[in-house]
Amino acid sequence: MHISGTAKHPRVAGNMNLTDGSVQTYLLKGISGKYLYDDGFINLQDFVVGLFVADIKFAGTMTKDQKLDFDIVANNVDISKSPYLDRNLSIEGLLNVDGHIDGYVANPLFNGSVESKELKINGETYTDIAGVYDPFLVDIVLKIKNIYVNPNPS
Repeated sequence: MHISGTAKHPRVAGNMNLTDGSVQTYLLKGISGKYLYDDGFINLQDFVVGLFVADIKFAGTMTKDQKLDFDIVANNVDISKSPYLDRNLSIEGLLNVDGHIDGYVANPLFNGSVESKELKINGETYTDIAGVYDPFLVDIVLKIKNIYVNPNPS
């Protein structure tokens, strides 16, 4: 860690590495990455959050007024372990997610793409799934548009 600046305008830069823990009841395998805090501006680079459903990689910034600008990638997300699933719906499979978070901390917006080689939904198998989504993280509403599902699974 490197600290510079003044008490009123600090600048802190370094690397972090957390192993085993939890954030708001989510168990973590670990968090690692490079950070810079400069008088209210935050820059995160090469961050990896290890969850038990996937490893999430992200990088980006948050301004002093809490405006977000982050790119995020998560591969092989085990959708069956998602805490946001309707428990009356049976879904199995792995998803890949690639997107961008912007907006503000109080109202983050997520836009991106999702794809899966195969998902089982209530016992039915769907293959070659791809789509574009723009959910609002605040309400966990998922709007999917331009989705493709292979109508002839092999």
